[in-house]
Amino acid sequence: MVTSKAKRSAAAKKAAKTRRQNKINQNRKKGARKAINRIKKFGSRENFKLKLDVGKKLSKKREDTLQCQCCLVYFKPHFIDIDHKFGRHEITDIKSLQKINYREDRSGKDLSTWVLTHIEKPIIHVHFQILCHNCNRAKFLYKTCPHQRKRNQ
Repeated sequence: MVTSKAKRSAAAKKAAKTRRQNKINQNRKKGARKAINRIKKFGSRENFKLKLDVGKKLSKKREDTLQCQCCLVYFKPHFIDIDHKFGRHEITDIKSLQKINYREDRSGKDLSTWVLTHIEKPIIHVHFQILCHNCNRAKFLYKTCPHQRKRNQ
């Protein structure tokens, strides 16, 4: 038979655990809120401008949109990715890219910055292209985009 003291002890432990979990959840929410506010304030604006600058050099531009080189649709820079035409790992052995300090571990903002600094070199236009997120993801998953397969049939 469980005594009332044991019941209170179990209830107190459960209450303490709940309080700890609530405090952890509040801290997570605060951290997430801070991160979201920082991205809204700094990150997305910087990334938007960087993608727009790179996209202007690598693809056709109409007003504030960039053209995907696979599906030929115009997108806002938020929905555009820089793509390695022949694969990230496959182009690491190319001597002309090694001379201009290409590394395969670059992605996102770091890759955009690197491409923008070396954009005047013709080798960049040979190995990099602008794709929308859908075409880039399809190319990653299936090795070719459905648009390319449709054209080749």
